[in-house]
Amino acid sequence: MLQKIVLAILSALALACAACKERATVTPAVTLEGAWTVFFGNDCKGYQLKSDNLVLHPDGTFDQIVVAKDGKRFDSLGQHWRFLPPDSIELRKRRNFFTAQDYKELVGVPELEVLIVKSDAHPAILLHPDSNCFYTKEK
Repeated sequence: MLQKIVLAILSALALACAACKERATVTPAVTLEGAWTVFFGNDCKGYQLKSDNLVLHPDGTFDQIVVAKDGKRFDSLGQHWRFLPPDSIELRKRRNFFTAQDYKELVGVPELEVLIVKSDAHPAILLHPDSNCFYTKEK
């Protein structure tokens, strides 16, 4: 009787361990590490930005370098990012400057964002699924 109870407990433990095995790491179809720059399509031509660049580092940090149309530069260094399967990226404290309003001083709002990664012949990080403003990978 005791053997049957021990065998049942061991079987249950083995089944539980098999179910809780660590999942294989999922990697994106495009290498995210590297430099990305915003393409300013018609949806964001009125924004007060000349450039917005991200550098995604392999250690999970990123730098954002933004230059306003008046030449002012804004650096946000050492922020954190991670890939979220199957096709998203989480950017912690990416500064959002995307507004067409007039203002005296350009100040980006640090936000936690989850953006879609498009992995095809022309990789992109979409700022909004319906917008033609997005980050493109530099070669």
